[in-house]
Amino acid sequence: MAVRAVLLDVNETLFSLSAVRDRFERVGLGAEHLPLWFAEVLRDGFAVAAADGFATFPDIARHHLESLARSQGIADASAVAEEVLAGFGEVVAQPDTLPGLTALRDAGLVVATFTNGTAEVTRGFLEELGALDLVQHVLDVSGPELWKPHAAAYRWACDTIGVRTREAALVAVHPWDVAGAQRAGLTGCWIDRDGDTWPAFLPEPAVTVGRLDEVPEQLG
Repeated sequence: MAVRAVLLDVNETLFSLSAVRDRFERVGLGAEHLPLWFAEVLRDGFAVAAADGFATFPDIARHHLESLARSQGIADASAVAEEVLAGFGEVVAQPDTLPGLTALRDAGLVVATFTNGTAEVTRGFLEELGALDLVQHVLDVSGPELWKPHAAAYRWACDTIGVRTREAALVAVHPWDVAGAQRAGLTGCWIDRDGDTWPAFLPEPAVTVGRLDEVPEQLG
């Protein structure tokens, strides 16, 4: 059955974390600590979901920011955490995001964003980019109360936008997200902007592209 709808990951797929990295540097946490912090947030979100529980991205992110600040001897860890999280309101689009969203719309696909972050941040980002009208559904995991890559999260998203899993594709830069979607019955589409190596321990993605605007043609 042909793909009718595309679910788009958001963090790092549609926007970079450069604004958040700048905040790390500004508050004295050190930009070099951002990758580990982000990995810790994802780890705990996945772990909670694996136990069929739920916690929001901001709550997990705040906890690890405060812990990092305290480990570096910063007195007001709470203020530092809030300063860094505010960087999500200043995120910058990946160069291929607007052309990609336009190409998906022009291909007649239903376009939805689906993030482990918040729909509020996604909507603000899309409004700032002038692309909110290119996306029909702005979703986050507070709906199913399960983080991706839990299979039920993808199924909830498909039910919400009114398509079967086999009629939907999940597009992301994260292999774990693509593989999770494929296990849930969606078509997985990996954006490999940097020429990375796909992890050998995960099933190969159905589609691999270098840019978001290549997705419609490859899915076609």
